[in-house]
Amino acid sequence: MITTEPILEEQAALESARHAAQDLQRDLPGADPTLLAVHRTFVRAHLLAKNHLDRRYAELGLSISRFNVLRLLHASPTGRLTMGEMSIQLSVSPPNVTKLVDALEKDGWLRRVVLPENRRYTYLELSEGGASGFLAVLPRIINTWGEMWMGLSRQEQADLTRLLEKFSTCFEAAGPCAEAQEV
Repeated sequence: MITTEPILEEQAALESARHAAQDLQRDLPGADPTLLAVHRTFVRAHLLAKNHLDRRYAELGLSISRFNVLRLLHASPTGRLTMGEMSIQLSVSPPNVTKLVDALEKDGWLRRVVLPENRRYTYLELSEGGASGFLAVLPRIINTWGEMWMGLSRQEQADLTRLLEKFSTCFEAAGPCAEAQEV
């Protein structure tokens, strides 16, 4: 049974963010209203999308992070990754990877493997049940993604993709925003 409590909390958070943006405009009358609007809209969209995905992934017994571990292992050309590689690809700390892996291993999704030819590294790979389970949930995940974007036309989706890719480069070391961040 889905309760309305998380939805009410989400609505309260969104209303609070809207008021905060209005307060900023009032307190900083010279602030660029477009900047405030794009930031407020981005934060709101992120919150709504994340909460939607959290609920939908939970219905499958996963979280976004746990799904991403499985996705990376499934996509790996060798079928395995080290804990360090997983940490880098997820952009999270090694202790966070350990927590994710411990939970996924306990639930039978993956296993740790030490190769005899290189005992210095512990590798992660999908278990048989994890590999088949991943393929079983993948269509539902893809449908969830489709639900998220169905309010946008294909052209709008392409435009948003282009804009988000451009925006993402601002956070890369050599991106166009790197100089502005150094000032």
